[in-house]
Amino acid sequence: MALKEVFQHSIALSDIDPELTGVTRKQVWDALKTAYLNRHEYLDFFLDSKLLKSETVGEKEKIDLEIKLSGQNGGQTIVEHHELDPEKSITTTIDATAAGAESQLRIVLEEASEGYALSFTYSQNLDETQPEPSPEEKEYRQFLYRAWAWKDGEVCKAIAAQLDKDTSVASVQ
Repeated sequence: MALKEVFQHSIALSDIDPELTGVTRKQVWDALKTAYLNRHEYLDFFLDSKLLKSETVGEKEKIDLEIKLSGQNGGQTIVEHHELDPEKSITTTIDATAAGAESQLRIVLEEASEGYALSFTYSQNLDETQPEPSPEEKEYRQFLYRAWAWKDGEVCKAIAAQLDKDTSVASVQ
């Protein structure tokens, strides 16, 4: 089975905080990297994160994290494989788990009319031989897409907070 795009949306950082229009791409990238890799600090369903491996291959950074989840996931532990293309994108692949198939999230840092935006694209391994999804499965998918959009909004809020912290520290120095 191949990964198939299932959901995509974008969030302009200026929609989160209008004062973020004057930051540089590097500042946004650094804040994105910090906020995204430390989601356990502000998302309740990410209990803990443990670094398994970190290496640089060419210009790309590869980071493997073990994430302990809470809630409906029943304390499940997943492994996330992150490939960071500096100042461009983060691609996260999650191994297939008992709860589902392999999935992938690609976050692309884009220039927007006012500052920067993040484009989030979710892909999953879907069994193409399965019949049309039931109404319950379709409803669950819609719930899942809303949950992903909410989580991505929280990531963007954490980026804004990180940028605010970084720029206030820089102005004090």
